[in-house]
Amino acid sequence: MTAPKDKHPGGRPLLFATAEELQEKVDSYFAMGGPAYVKLGDDYMYAPTMSGLALHLGMDRRSLTNYADRDEFFPAIKKARAKVEEALEQRLYGQSVAGVIFNLKNNFDWSDKQELAHTSPDGSMTPRPLDMTKLPPEVLEAIVKAGDAAADDK
Repeated sequence: MTAPKDKHPGGRPLLFATAEELQEKVDSYFAMGGPAYVKLGDDYMYAPTMSGLALHLGMDRRSLTNYADRDEFFPAIKKARAKVEEALEQRLYGQSVAGVIFNLKNNFDWSDKQELAHTSPDGSMTPRPLDMTKLPPEVLEAIVKAGDAAADDK
């Protein structure tokens, strides 16, 4: 059985036929007074999000990510992501930043960096012997007492 002639052969048709059409819609999201501005009382706060952008474009976040995989749409999505990331990064200077940090870690590959040294300073895994002659006498006495106490416990 063959598919009807009017059915798109590669799944659902794209919402935007050209990169220019997508860029125009993205620009309208970020424009002054556009959906990226959230009303707070009498004021507006610039608070763009990837989910907000996706909704404005008529899709979900996953579809927006899929658009970025297409060469012709990649520059528009990359620039939009950079704008959202910048806005979030600027909010890190505010008072309540936990949600901002969560967003940056989950949507922009930020991470808490920890480095662990798995080698000794000389680059080997071999422990260096301790030069007991350089220890102060009180430290040596404490070591001897600790050793005597351990021997008494046996």
